[in-house]
Amino acid sequence: MFSAAHLKEGIQERMQAYDDLNIDILKNLLKLLPLNPHFTNAEVVDTFRQFQDFINAKCQIAHMSTAEFEIREDRCHKALEILLYGVIDRKETSHD
Repeated sequence: MFSAAHLKEGIQERMQAYDDLNIDILKNLLKLLPLNPHFTNAEVVDTFRQFQDFINAKCQIAHMSTAEFEIREDRCHKALEILLYGVIDRKETSHD
């Protein structure tokens, strides 16, 4: 008989490849973007992993529906946008 802990381990093992893919995509994006000199690539990746872990913990459901999975993906996408671009609109305004 399988326990809840065993199921959790199995889910984590299956999600690892997906999480690794997300990290690889982030690393490739970071190669193309000018990085703030106050941060290293490793710090950005670590912060994204923390975001990802938080979202995963919040959405941890053994039988996630398609809609719930899409919500999780949307949250991950928004977390990545915030991480990469921040939350402040930096458009220049004209002072005529």
